[in-house]
Amino acid sequence: MRVGFLGLGIMGSGMATNLVKAGHEVSVWNRTPGKTIEGARSAATPAEAARGVEVVWMCVSDTVAVESLLFGKDGVEQSLTPGMIVADSSTISPAATLKFAERVRARGADYVDNPVTGSKIAADAGSTLNLGGTFAVAGLGTITSAGATVNLTGILTNTISTLTLDGPWHLLGGTIIGGTVATTGGGVLLGTTSGGTLANGVTLNGILDLTGASNTVVSVTGNLTLGGTILIGSASGNYGYVSFDGGNQTLSGNGTVVFGSSVANTLRVGTANTTLTIGANILIHGKTGGIGFNANIGGPSNVAFINQGTIKADVAGGILTLNGTGAASTIAASPTGATESGTTVTITSTAAQGFAVGQTVVIAGVGVAGYNGTFTVASVPSPTTFTYAAAAGLAASGGGSATASSGWANPGTIQAAAGATATLQGAWSNTGTITADPGSTLNLGGTFTTAALGTIASAGATVNLTGTL
Repeated sequence: MRVGFLGLGIMGSGMATNLVKAGHEVSVWNRTPGKTIEGARSAATPAEAARGVEVVWMCVSDTVAVESLLFGKDGVEQSLTPGMIVADSSTISPAATLKFAERVRARGADYVDNPVTGSKIAADAGSTLNLGGTFAVAGLGTITSAGATVNLTGILTNTISTLTLDGPWHLLGGTIIGGTVATTGGGVLLGTTSGGTLANGVTLNGILDLTGASNTVVSVTGNLTLGGTILIGSASGNYGYVSFDGGNQTLSGNGTVVFGSSVANTLRVGTANTTLTIGANILIHGKTGGIGFNANIGGPSNVAFINQGTIKADVAGGILTLNGTGAASTIAASPTGATESGTTVTITSTAAQGFAVGQTVVIAGVGVAGYNGTFTVASVPSPTTFTYAAAAGLAASGGGSATASSGWANPGTIQAAAGATATLQGAWSNTGTITADPGSTLNLGGTFTTAALGTIASAGATVNLTGTL
């Protein structure tokens, strides 16, 4: 089909481009000279663009502009022939539309009113676009930003939606609530020193880059599902950290976390007496950084994490440090404070204790001695109760109080590659596998028990006992 397209603004240029891509023969005209469409013929006047075509399509700013195109000097009216269709996608008054249609039909052509709604935001190369306030993905429309800087400074509601980034977006103190964040082409979500938040269970299927400057930080609340990659810190020494804040959380999915070269790089548990559970298909690796608590950036040390996935110190000269003294709470040892059914012990606490299944707890001071010792949490029926297995035949305890504390736990895999170092600190236990490859170094620091050592393979490696066994 032969189409004359008039008006190459934000909407019109995209429409004309799509007509060319669809295989139509397109001639274009724009009020401001210099705008062209690849594959289309540029006309000097509206009349020239409309000459010999089957459809004249207009997309301009207002009623005055449409009237000028149709009936002004060198207007479309000069080229109208019977059977031609004039389509108007401009937003103009209904009365004007009826008047223009009558004049066009008097020349034997048809007039179709097909207005479009919405637009797109265009950020030219070298410009800055700040997305502030409160808005939803459904209200974003189309944003073109090649070569521009896009800053998310407001609150973006993404629940049950997908935000696809085809260019760099800076999380400049802004918040993304729920949904999926995906990246294509050169798309990337960039952390900044102003911070930003991924809230209410975001799924990240693209790249989160925290390498651009030191003290780059992103906060996570309400869990994170990772299907892409988080880059924490750069090879040149810039440091960054992801802080899991506000309660017990999970890092699930099948994604990857990569550490750069700074000792301050951290996957941090940011709230005291809380636990981060790292899912079975998560890979955390790289040169240097920390998980849990890192004194180089601060935060509470009485935190815990459970690694069900794989943690690898796999860059020569680097050190990955795992640290956390764990959550602690006071347990009321009233007659119903510690009870047993078979070999399952149920402990009731006066407040939420923040424990998680698989975590090691050290219990002391309960009136019946058999309840005391080091155990693995079997279940957490409620925020104020947890269970573990002990010898059968214990009576309900009474009197006094007890303190339960737990460190971090590894039911998954920890590995140090040749030339790299893995350092274990805080209070910890291993029910999974710790492997120190030949030529690597494994530092066993913090506080742990022989029973909590689990399986450690270290042939050809250097193992240093730096803590209390």
